[in-house]
Amino acid sequence: MTYSYHDMLAAFKVGHAHPGGRRLTEKLLNSLPISTSAKVLDAGCGIGETTVYLASKYHCQVFALEHNKQMAELAQQSFHLHSVSIELERGNVENMPYDCEVFDFILAESVTAFTNVKQTLSEYARVLKSDGVLLLNEMTVEDELLDIETEELTQFYGMNSLLTESDWKEAFIEAGFNTVEMIEGKTILQELETYIPAEEDMSPPNITLNEELERIMAIHQELTLQFADVLGYRVFKVTK
Repeated sequence: MTYSYHDMLAAFKVGHAHPGGRRLTEKLLNSLPISTSAKVLDAGCGIGETTVYLASKYHCQVFALEHNKQMAELAQQSFHLHSVSIELERGNVENMPYDCEVFDFILAESVTAFTNVKQTLSEYARVLKSDGVLLLNEMTVEDELLDIETEELTQFYGMNSLLTESDWKEAFIEAGFNTVEMIEGKTILQELETYIPAEEDMSPPNITLNEELERIMAIHQELTLQFADVLGYRVFKVTK
């Protein structure tokens, strides 16, 4: 069986693989005016930790979309364990199973960069209400890479391309968004130098995986260090 980077995250039960972890997620969500009547989509919810937080703290209508089968199953188990009512769909953010202008808020954390960005942003614009807010935490490239380096990264992570901050902003405008605010941004090196992982951001102990999944984790860790000053992330707040 061939495993992907996201299969590895599911196997390790990593709930906050994105830069900044849970603390950044909570900080960003707490900056939004989320009411109990709001409809919020966790696009690419992973194992559902952010989704549970949304439902538990804000008591709003929470929807979750996840493509990876194992992650979706783990998310469903978590929703049941925490007794939260969340509508979970198995599906891809490039072609979402929702009507137009449904959501007040959409959250996407380290999801969009792994898809056809143009198509996914168009889908976000389609399902977001006219006065809604799209919040993304996505990978960026900070400096020019050699072609062989770009190929190594895109092939390992299953990405179509690597975008700069400017590329992202242009893509938002092209997708129909009018306001793009960059809230936070760092290189991976800056993040590693300042970030102290919280307990909830760590992988659960005593997980035994097969050699292939262990190999994928090792490669991911090597690439993170190798390209720490070239790759980064940006948090964008986007509206139509």
